[in-house]
Amino acid sequence: MGLGGTMSPEELAELSKHNNVHVKLGAIVALRRLKAPEVRAFLNDSDERVLLEAARAIHDDLSIPAALPDLAKVLNRTGLKNEALLRRAVNAAFRTGMHEEPEILSRFLESNKDVSADIRALALASILWWSAPPVLDPVEGRYRKMKPRDPASADAVVKQLRPMTLSDEVLTQVLLRGVIHLKNKHWLEGSHQKFANWAPATQSLFLNALDQVSDPELKKYVVLALSSKHSEVRETARGFAKKAGIPVVDLLVAILNDPKSSGQGKAVIELAKLTNNKDATAHFNSLLAKYKAGKIPREWQLEMWQAAKIRGIELPATPARLEYGGSTKNGKKLVQTHPAAQCIRCHQIDKKPVAAAIGPSLTKIGKARNRSHLVESLLHPSKHLSEGFGTVVLESKLGEEISGVLNKNDAKMWVITLPDATRKKVPVGEIKSHTFISAMPPMGALLKESEIRDIISYLVTLK
Repeated sequence: MGLGGTMSPEELAELSKHNNVHVKLGAIVALRRLKAPEVRAFLNDSDERVLLEAARAIHDDLSIPAALPDLAKVLNRTGLKNEALLRRAVNAAFRTGMHEEPEILSRFLESNKDVSADIRALALASILWWSAPPVLDPVEGRYRKMKPRDPASADAVVKQLRPMTLSDEVLTQVLLRGVIHLKNKHWLEGSHQKFANWAPATQSLFLNALDQVSDPELKKYVVLALSSKHSEVRETARGFAKKAGIPVVDLLVAILNDPKSSGQGKAVIELAKLTNNKDATAHFNSLLAKYKAGKIPREWQLEMWQAAKIRGIELPATPARLEYGGSTKNGKKLVQTHPAAQCIRCHQIDKKPVAAAIGPSLTKIGKARNRSHLVESLLHPSKHLSEGFGTVVLESKLGEEISGVLNKNDAKMWVITLPDATRKKVPVGEIKSHTFISAMPPMGALLKESEIRDIISYLVTLK
C-alpha cells in the first residue's frame, strides 16, 4: 500500500529489475491496485512466482485489459510449468481476440507437448470457440461477455493443427466437442479414418459429432459401432440408428442379442408393439418360445411377460419375473420415499430411526434372504413372518385357539406372546391349523411390478 502511494506506475515497473523477489511481488500488488498496465514489465521475469503474481494482476477480477496481449505473449516462452500461470496466459490470448492470438495458441500447442493435458485442452478449446466466446470465464467463472469474432483465423489454425490434434486422444475429444456444440463440419475432415483406433468415449463423441453436422457417413459408422466390443459405443450407436436409416427391427434384434445392453427389456416391448411387421412377429414368436422353455434372460422376464400381454397372450404371472433386472438406484429411492409403501416408516435400515419399528430391520436383509423369498414377502407378507413381527392365530389339535405375536417358529416349537404379555410354547406337532397376519399390506396393491423388481434389486445389496 505504501509503494502505491509514493511511487508512480513507471517507478514501480522499474522494480522488475530488483534482485529481491519480495520487492518485486510488492510492486506487482501495488500496480494491481492502481490497475496500471505497467505491470507487464514483470512478465519478463525468470521466476514463475513473479510471473504468476503478474498474471493474476493482469487477468483476474476486473483485469487490466491493456496488458492482456502482453500476458498472452508469455505463451511464446518454452519450459514454463506453472499451470495457474499458463491457464491465465491461454485465457488472455482468448480474451484479447486479435487475429494473431490463434497463431500464438497454435505455436504454444506445437512447442509445449509436455505441459499438462488440461492446459493443452484449454488452448485448443480457446481456438475452437474463438468465433463464439462463452460468457463465463473458464479460469474464474466470471461473467465476461465478448463480441463474436471472424472465424477465418481460427479455422486456418484448426486445419494447421489437425495432424497433431488427431494423434492426441485428449485433443481429439476437445475437437469433437467443438464440432458437437458449434456444428462446424469442416473440423471433422481427416478424422473418419481414425475411428477404429479411438477409445470408446472418443468413438461415442465422434458419432454424436457426425449426427450434429448431418454427416453423410453417419450410417456407415453407426453400423460399425453397433458391432463394437464396447457396450457404451453400441449404446450410443443405437441412439442414432433410426436417424441413420437402420431398420427398427434390425436395431431391436441387435439390442436383444447384446448381452451387455441396458435396453433389452424396452426392446422386447417395442418389438411386441410392431404387430403389423412380419419380421418383428417372427422374432417375437421366437422369444416367446424361449420364454416358455425357460431360456430367456432372467433380467427381462418381466418385460417379456408384459410384451406378451400387448400381443394378447396371457403368460403365468410367476414371481420369478420380479427377481432380476431392476434398478438398484431406483429401488433405494422407492424404499426411502414412496408415499404409499412408506417402507422406512416401519423398517430400519442401518441406524436410521423409524417412526414405528413394527417391521424387521432391513439392514442385512440381503444376506438373510434370497430374491425369491424377498419377492414372496412383498407380494404375500402374511405367508412368512419374521420372528417377533406379525400375529398368528392357531388352533391346536385339542381345539384350543391361541393368538398373539409370533416370537419364534422353528421345526419343533413355536413361541407366542399372548395379549397379557405372557409367552406360550406350542409344539409344532400339536398345531392343527394356523393363519399368519402381517401388519404390512401386500405391496402388489401399492407398487407397480417394475417398482417391486427395483426394490428387490436394492434389498439384495443390504448385507
